[in-house]
Amino acid sequence: MATPNTDKSGWPVFGAIGAAVAASACCTIPLVLVSLGVGGAWMSNLTALESYRPLFIVLAVGMMGFAFVRSYKAQQDLDCACTTDMPPRTKSIVLAIGAVITLGLIASPWLLPSVIHAHASGVGVESSNVQEVTLSIEGMTCPSCTTTVITALNRTDGVLDAHVTYTPPQAVVTYDPSKVNIEALTTAIMNTGYPAKQVSHCNGTMC
Repeated sequence: MATPNTDKSGWPVFGAIGAAVAASACCTIPLVLVSLGVGGAWMSNLTALESYRPLFIVLAVGMMGFAFVRSYKAQQDLDCACTTDMPPRTKSIVLAIGAVITLGLIASPWLLPSVIHAHASGVGVESSNVQEVTLSIEGMTCPSCTTTVITALNRTDGVLDAHVTYTPPQAVVTYDPSKVNIEALTTAIMNTGYPAKQVSHCNGTMC
């Protein structure tokens, strides 16, 4: 008696998603963690994956393409007597969802800066209590890294505004010194995985 074959074409989809997660690990995952209040110097290990990003992208696209080709061939094989884990329609839906997730993760480092506008309001703070500091940032690998730093700074109590640029790699932070100090600001940035240090400091309108 012949043993029915089980269709295992779902593994390339999950493999593609896994590779896409690795491809976005340098930017998207740190942002998600920081948004959840999780951070630390150890996050520099995630940003170090940026150099492997092209490899993970090729792997993700290749595995997703393989999943579609395999699914297409299975549908064209009318004489196939094997059993499958799921109906063809369900499999198509899974493939489509997997493709959207994969492409979304791959594109997230470019999309995040344009869709996330983190901003802190300074309403109710007297101008005499406002100070501004410029902090240099090391280790950012792409423009989307600035979004993670902005999110971390704006989650810090006492920060009124944070403007972070990739070129030059720095953060200009407006803050209330009665609630937060420069050391806390540099720590907030370092907890995203990027070393930071003070460049200049302004007290109100005087630098």
